[in-house]
Amino acid sequence: MRPDPKPRQDADAFEHPSKRVNILFRTALLSWIVTTFTLGIFILSIVPYQKSILIDRMNSTARVVTASLDQVAVKSIVIENYAAIIEHCQKVVAEQPTILYLVITRNDGFSLVNRASGWERSELDASWRPSDLKTARGDFRQSDLMDEEVFHYSHPLRYSGIDWGWIHIGFSLEQYTTDL
Repeated sequence: MRPDPKPRQDADAFEHPSKRVNILFRTALLSWIVTTFTLGIFILSIVPYQKSILIDRMNSTARVVTASLDQVAVKSIVIENYAAIIEHCQKVVAEQPTILYLVITRNDGFSLVNRASGWERSELDASWRPSDLKTARGDFRQSDLMDEEVFHYSHPLRYSGIDWGWIHIGFSLEQYTTDL
């Protein structure tokens, strides 16, 4: 009869404590990497969506403002009595702190520039009378009126099928940046 062989001690049953810490460290590191990667993908996908929502909100506000200005501006331009449109623009700029300027520009360059600090009559260059633009449009640009970047919305001013000029609105990007 053979003697019973010595029972083998399983190497895994008696792990060294440093091996356990090493496994714990690797597991935590892997969890951290997966979490960071998942958050990164989420952020990269949600930021463009948020930008488009914020831009749509500014465009929507601009459409509401231009709708209120449209009828007053056309009547003022046709009869060349600008008191009503200046008063209306000054009221809108005073009540809406996100609106930096409202500019009504005729096709000949005559412009009424309205800011919170007041209004002025000006002859603006051709960039304020875009001949290639037939529909309303908003974009980000450096404003020469405010010396800062704004969301600039341009809306054609039409009456009885005649293009009379443009309504321009400059929005501050402070709220946009904060929301983003």
